[in-house]
Amino acid sequence: MESFVALSDRIRGSLEPAVRRHFSPEFIVCSEYFDRFTTETAGRALERLDLLREFREPATPREALARRGYADRSETALRWMLSKLAEEGFFAPVEGGRFVARVPLPPAESGAKEKALAVSPGCAPAFTVVEALAESIED
Repeated sequence: MESFVALSDRIRGSLEPAVRRHFSPEFIVCSEYFDRFTTETAGRALERLDLLREFREPATPREALARRGYADRSETALRWMLSKLAEEGFFAPVEGGRFVARVPLPPAESGAKEKALAVSPGCAPAFTVVEALAESIED
């Protein structure tokens, strides 16, 4: 596992110097952990809800939810999760607002949240929002 200093230096080194000075090493590292946590949470939610199989073939979030009997109000949350997973290469966006899975999903748990909170407990609310979003998909 990459050390705090190494991770911060690597990420900060990729930023333009004029931008880099605005972000503390703690913010940079917490952002990286948050991004990892968000991807993992989205993947776990799809597994928990048994939605992954609905995307073996291209489907819209609404189509997948309807086939599994979940409420239409869950569409926004699911679309956000699928978009996040597509950014990371775990899903592919397809014409017509559809998504198709590229398996495997991200690792289930890397401890990213705990690592971020150890660096900066003040980032906890952001993690809570992602957890609440993932839990908002219900029947």
